[in-house]
Amino acid sequence: MLNLLKNAADAISDETNGTIRVRTVRSLNSVLITVEDNGTGIEPHAEDHLFEPFFTTKPAGCGTGLGLSICKRIINEGRGEINVSRSPSLGGARISISLPIEGETTTA
Repeated sequence: MLNLLKNAADAISDETNGTIRVRTVRSLNSVLITVEDNGTGIEPHAEDHLFEPFFTTKPAGCGTGLGLSICKRIINEGRGEINVSRSPSLGGARISISLPIEGETTTA
């Protein structure tokens, strides 16, 4: 989550009214987490490469290009999914993470 929030903060750094929105929605078997911003968004040519190691859209010296690839690996190991799209409400980027809920126990 820190990496996603840092990326969103970087994307809105030039905005005077920068917005980052984090939402969680729980269903019976999963939780959906979305991180959206009203920053510059993601260029269409970059969407297919965002989760590749060492790929970055940031200027030289402003990132390693490892953050999203590490996020994807961790989420995949948890049998989840991560996707990127344009935020329909804010206009910037939207990262969606779906994680399964397994072995839930109830406490009294």
